[in-house]
Amino acid sequence: MRCGNTKAIDKPRTKNKASHRTLPLIAPLREYLLSLRQKQDANRKLLGSEYADNDYVCTWNNGAAFKPNYISCRFGIVIRKASLPHLRFHDLRHSAASMLLELKFSLKEIQEYLGHGTLSTTANIYAHLQYKAKEDMAVSLGNQIAI
Repeated sequence: MRCGNTKAIDKPRTKNKASHRTLPLIAPLREYLLSLRQKQDANRKLLGSEYADNDYVCTWNNGAAFKPNYISCRFGIVIRKASLPHLRFHDLRHSAASMLLELKFSLKEIQEYLGHGTLSTTANIYAHLQYKAKEDMAVSLGNQIAI
């Protein structure tokens, strides 16, 4: 799979209503995004009318947006070069949800964070992780009633 193609695909809307959401940024990510904006502003000034002006965050130096699969594709290359086990970019989303469950956030909160249209979607995907929570509850309950 080639990652170098710079032709962008404009996607004017999200997959569904729940997919459109606002999430808070952690400080390091906010700082990184602000540095990207500064770089884009500098490139915009340098290139003038040749700069592809848009609202995208992930752009080439000329402002052209990355193709939708570019980040996923590059992620795979980085994983292979680092000799890490196979991991898809989308797997990071599942890791985040797993960590949120481990941190005791409710399925409802995780559903909204991930943008799933229904709670049952979230519950079905992460049911195996809920079992661990049930085991923890059983141990806690057992500790409370132990004589």
